[in-house]
Parts: sequence; structure tokens; C-alpha cells
Amino acid sequence: MYWLGTEEYTCVFFNKKNPNPKARKEHECCECGEIIPVGAEYAYFSGKWYDPINIEYTFGHYRMCLNCDRDWAIVISVFHQNGQKEARMVFGRLSLAIEDALEERYLKGDESLVRRWFPPDIEPQTEEEIEDNLWNEIKADAIRKGLQPVLPGFMVP
Repeated sequence: MYWLGTEEYTCVFFNKKNPNPKARKEHECCECGEIIPVGAEYAYFSGKWYDPINIEYTFGHYRMCLNCDRDWAIVISVFHQNGQKEARMVFGRLSLAIEDALEERYLKGDESLVRRWFPPDIEPQTEEEIEDNLWNEIKADAIRKGLQPVLPGFMVP
């Protein structure tokens, strides 16, 4: 599932601003990358997470367009309806969650949510491609921090 491999980050607290704020300047959606224009409503999330790899607490905030916020609600609901009660929102991984829902046959390929994220000429990634991308992200992050890249759960001798 898309949330595997993210266990190393534990949410300490999490908040979604209600009602949705209106943009005073342009923002980029953390999921689809579309620009949220000035005056448009958007979903704003903030929280504190514990990162045991770096042994630190980090604060974060995310701005998401209302389409992506709605899509997350649909995907999480679909997982919960199919017995996956541990499903949760992982910022920046909506497309992976949709791919997993497709693979598990919780969503159908002709649904508007799937067509929005995967136009007919774009195929969802395979599990191996997803793992390769995750490993490349881990390596790039480790190099930026001057560390030895290690998969979560593995120790370097």
C-alpha cells in the first residue's frame, strides 16, 4: 500500500484549517502542483511530525487545492470501506494512493477521479517503479544531508 515505507514519520499533532482560507498570494498545490490563484479557497494543513531517522521533530504545513482535498477524501473513504482502516493521508502521495486503489480494484479505471490523475495516455507506475523512485528519493535526501543512504529499518555497519 502507498502508506508503507512512511512509518518512520509519526504524526504528533495535525490540524486542518476550517473554514478553508482564501489565498492572499499564489500557492502551489502540494499534490497536483497546480497554482492556487489569489482569492481561491484552498485546504491548509499544519502539524508536527517526529522523524526517528534524524531524531528530531519537524513542523510542516501544506496547501492543497480543493480538487485534491476532495480526491483524498474519496480515496481514504474507498480504502476504509474495503477494510483498510489504517489508510491515511500522506502528503505528496495522492497519485500513489489512487494507483493502489486501482490495483486493489477499489476504484474503476473509468471513474472521474482516475481520469483526472491518469489521462488515457499515461499508465500508472508498477510497484517496482514506485520502489525505485522511493529509493532514489531516499538517496537524494541522504546526499543532500551528507549521510549514507539507508532504507528505513536497515542499519549501516
